[in-house]
Amino acid sequence: MTFIILAEKKYLKLNPQVSILKLTCLGTIICFYTEVIFQILRQPFVNTISFTGHLYYISIGAIVITIFMGAISFLVAFQLKTKRTAQLLFFIIGFLIIINLTKHFIPNAFGPY
Repeated sequence: MTFIILAEKKYLKLNPQVSILKLTCLGTIICFYTEVIFQILRQPFVNTISFTGHLYYISIGAIVITIFMGAISFLVAFQLKTKRTAQLLFFIIGFLIIINLTKHFIPNAFGPY
């Protein structure tokens, strides 16, 4: 996450007119690449024999974490671009409400609790 903040801050400094959407995409792409690398490196330790099983774990891990970090990247980009902390807090509260509603309606979405 620190790398996303630093990358978005540097990109914003180089291109002050960049949109929040482009900053969010930058953070999401960075997260996707790092997550794919992590998933590939972790595959020797996953207990599955088939290639399809490994591909499944790489895909699910990379997609789910990238979606979550895309939301975090939006929050970072919004704060860096607008400096509206009060509105950012409303976004964070809304994000947490969505996560809790997802946990309520889809109990296995965040693991077996």
